Amino acid sequence: QGVQGELIAECTEGGWASMAGLSSGDLIQAIEGAPISTPEGAVAALKKARDARDEEIQIFVRRGTQTRFAFIRPTYE
Repeated sequence: QGVQGELIAECTEGGWASMAGLSSGDLIQAIEGAPISTPEGAVAALKKARDARDEEIQIFVRRGTQTRFAFIRPTYE
């Protein structure tokens, strides 16, 4: 297939992925434009966005044969 990314195994209600409309089985291909190919890469990209306290985090995701951008608007405590 040649499609790379990191599969969402579980989506917690109220979590960042859920807030962006993502679901278990979605394939994250990029976060903030950075290609994602490992779980560590996804965690590092989200940590970088969290540490920068980004108002919006852009995720490029594949669901089945469809691709789209999803946007997380995190709330920081």
